[in-house]
Amino acid sequence: MSKPIVGNFASHEMEAKALFHSINWILQIEVPITHIETDALLVSNALNGTCTAISSFQDLIVDISCLLSSLPNVSISHVKRNANMVAHGLARYALGLEEACFWLDNILPPIYSVIVNELSFDL
Repeated sequence: MSKPIVGNFASHEMEAKALFHSINWILQIEVPITHIETDALLVSNALNGTCTAISSFQDLIVDISCLLSSLPNVSISHVKRNANMVAHGLARYALGLEEACFWLDNILPPIYSVIVNELSFDL
């Protein structure tokens, strides 16, 4: 999924917004998931309960947590950016979109090489 979002946000806010929309989409199409990785340490820490603050960011974290309550076996972990290149590729692709795009059965050209490279490391 790639979706343009209008506004000027800090990177951790944008990562949280992307996560919110992704989880919402996953719930709508009923895809079973067990693990979510993010390269935004603030988002990971906030969702795992290791930081609290009163802010619009925290409101978004509460919204994400509410969505995650429908996925009780999902774990959230922080990964380095170079381990999250597919998400980075989709985010960059979204910069040129006017509306949301969804793919279920085929691999989007901007991330195809990343997925092929990751698969070759797993073998």
